[in-house]
Amino acid sequence: MTIPEALLQSLQDVPGFDQSSFVAAHEQAAQISSVRFNPAKQWRTASPPAGSEEDYQPAAFSAFTALPVAGRVPWSSCGYY
Repeated sequence: MTIPEALLQSLQDVPGFDQSSFVAAHEQAAQISSVRFNPAKQWRTASPPAGSEEDYQPAAFSAFTALPVAGRVPWSSCGYY
């Protein structure tokens, strides 16, 4: 897959953007899926406490869903692979 240069240029000022990782991820043959839950919405029997990192760990998320969780998405505290 060829990533348009205009897209790469538009992302240059985005905090945390790593062009080499971005390009490498999009050049892989394997498709990677990720999900992000909205911490402002109820996701258990009650909403997790604001800022409680332990509630956002893969084991907690995996226990809530039937989805297999391989790990955290590095650029989002609420994103999982």
